Amino acid sequence: MDPHRYLARIGVSLDPETPRDLDLLQELQRAHLRTVPFETLDIARNEPIVLDLSSLYAKIIDRERGGFCYELNSLFGWLLRQLGYDVRIVEGRVRDDTEAFGPPFDHMALLVDLKRRYLVDVGFGDFCRRPLPMAGDSLSDVSGTYRITPADDPGHYFTQEQTDSEWTPSYRFTTEERVLADFIEMCEYQQTAEESAFIGRTVCTIATGSGRVTLSDDTLIVTENGGKRSETVSSQQKRARVLDDCFGISL
Repeated sequence: MDPHRYLARIGVSLDPETPRDLDLLQELQRAHLRTVPFETLDIARNEPIVLDLSSLYAKIIDRERGGFCYELNSLFGWLLRQLGYDVRIVEGRVRDDTEAFGPPFDHMALLVDLKRRYLVDVGFGDFCRRPLPMAGDSLSDVSGTYRITPADDPGHYFTQEQTDSEWTPSYRFTTEERVLADFIEMCEYQQTAEESAFIGRTVCTIATGSGRVTLSDDTLIVTENGGKRSETVSSQQKRARVLDDCFGISL
């Protein structure tokens, strides 16, 4: 596992003297989101996802694939540690269509301690593209406007996105440090349980400079400067071309 190959994968050239500060963290996060897709293709193909850093490195770096939260955030957290950042893995619970939150370890995110503490997430699809301050400052980018607010329970927080004049929770998380093995059971559940949001559908999505490109089942959706267009991907041959052209994935 070579951090220099990881940096090359996301298109970042790093001088050893570059300070490990917020500016570099922002650059790494943006680069990751624009080069490594969030994708669930292995689940649809019944290819087991194993939460082991070496396996994840082989998939995402060597084979130039993407992954979902457990894969992307755990491996990105490893890279940040190799570069000298103070990083912890935390667990979250995603808000579903019924406005309820999922079970523990439903989601994985990262906390990075600099002079302030920030939430960093490269595994949630359409989400904040910059480190989000735990202090509650709101941040805006091409994806939207986001903030963190405390929940009722001590040590629990919500990520929120502004929709019109309202703030809507995206997920709930804790600040307690976790290890990769804590997520194994839930990762298996997400791949196999009928109740899992990832069963029966596939998604592959990646950020662009002006929006996002998403392949959701057989629909290609391109979001650009606030506008959206979609087309049907009608054949396996076209699907293969879309995966290659838009996401750099060859199965």
